[in-house]
Amino acid sequence: MTISTTTIKNTYTGNGSTTAFAYTFKITDEDHVKVYIRTTATGAETLKTISTHYTVSGVDASAGGTVTFTSGNIPTSAQQVVLLRLTPQTQLVDYVENDPFPANTHESALDRLTAIAQEQKEELDRSFKVSKTNSITTAEFVDDADTRASKLLGFDSSGDIEATTGRVSSVSVSNVATSSGSPGTATAAFTTATGALALGIPIGQTGMSGGVSMQYSTTTADADPGAGFIRLNNTSLNSATIMYVDDTDGTTDISAWVQSWDDAGGANRGIITIVGNPNTTSSIVTYKVTGAVTDA
Repeated sequence: MTISTTTIKNTYTGNGSTTAFAYTFKITDEDHVKVYIRTTATGAETLKTISTHYTVSGVDASAGGTVTFTSGNIPTSAQQVVLLRLTPQTQLVDYVENDPFPANTHESALDRLTAIAQEQKEELDRSFKVSKTNSITTAEFVDDADTRASKLLGFDSSGDIEATTGRVSSVSVSNVATSSGSPGTATAAFTTATGALALGIPIGQTGMSGGVSMQYSTTTADADPGAGFIRLNNTSLNSATIMYVDDTDGTTDISAWVQSWDDAGGANRGIITIVGNPNTTSSIVTYKVTGAVTDA
């Protein structure tokens, strides 16, 4: 016979009641059709065992045959049935000198070689490869399993394959304390050996509502509180009537912004909101200043 089809795989979805599934390719032994059950939701695959889970009919039939599942092994609606031909890669034909040419035996051997070639192509079709007009100079990498562990398969600066860092296995987050009168700075650190990513989230200016992070002065004197400081004329917030604000937040000149607080009309020019530093482990007590003040 000849092999006139390239089909070597059939896929079906179970329903909990159908037991027989057709394979549409020729096999010469019932062991040459492999039966896989794939769980649709997870992609998990299980290779089933002939006689234990199913039986096969149609061996040597050019149109194929049927795989019939046994009781208790019927595929459900959450499963796929994959029937795949897999021919052993052996050569069993032995020609004897001076014997008549065995045409049928010879043709069967050619069919077997064609079947093996088709099955290898099916595997290649499932592999990663570049297009016909593209190329990868080095399609191999030499890193062993220990070196490849916890890494990603990627490409180097030349476009060749490499085991590269970048796989994040754990993430930790911590507060970044503000320095005196200065906003905190976000941080990020990645450890290539372990895949650990550490993020530092600033508290204060970028960690809470908009405003400027400044340090609170506990004195009440009518004087410049110093760079990056604010001061009230009373240690009790409820009793304070005057706020002294330095011209800088410790690093940036904010005098124009402070001078604009009383630009609005009316007796009440706005509201000042003071929020304490949520980072209780910091030795620096910072406050948020937003809004405006009552015209004095």
